[in-house]
Amino acid sequence: MPLDPAHLPGTVEAIVLGSGSGGAAVARRLVDAGWEVLLLEAGGDGRGAAVLQDPTRWMQIAGGPWDWGHAYAPEAALGGRTIPIPRGRVLGGSGTVNAMMWYRGHPS
Repeated sequence: MPLDPAHLPGTVEAIVLGSGSGGAAVARRLVDAGWEVLLLEAGGDGRGAAVLQDPTRWMQIAGGPWDWGHAYAPEAALGGRTIPIPRGRVLGGSGTVNAMMWYRGHPS
């Protein structure tokens, strides 16, 4: 939903960008501490999107309106193909487009 200045508090003490797992937790803790917080999310709220309710449909999310469209660089070992990296552009962030996947970081 577009930002409506009429619904903003007069003073904002903190702006949290992104409503994913981390952003939502930070915003909540600041509110609990008495701060006036503005939580901004680039995506929509996801209401009515059946594809977001079913983890087995995660590939339908890739490249769509609920995804940032990131992908790994073309890989020679894969014939130059790229692999999508689902990253949520929706209220709840990447947790909302949960494909029940994990990525292992490089040891270095």
